[in-house]
Amino acid sequence: MAGPDQEVEHWHQCFSHVSLFLCDKLYKAEVQLWIYEGAMHFHPPADSLRQELLDSLRAHVGTSHVRECEWRTSESGPGSGCKPMAPAAGEAR
Repeated sequence: MAGPDQEVEHWHQCFSHVSLFLCDKLYKAEVQLWIYEGAMHFHPPADSLRQELLDSLRAHVGTSHVRECEWRTSESGPGSGCKPMAPAAGEAR
């Protein structure tokens, strides 16, 4: 699924079900996932999906490489996303 903001946002792919959207993108060398539901707060099924994704990713790639963030919206390239994580001490980017 590609929306009208595809050129600005650079989504790799998006999935949707009713009012829940899950999209991924590469943003400054980081894979970022965006989960959106058309409400101010996640309803229980969407919140369960969010938590399961966090738990699964942390188990597979390590807790220090997975975080929640405040999604920043941008009208220009490279589009919206989270502020990139700083590399861990001694870790190259």
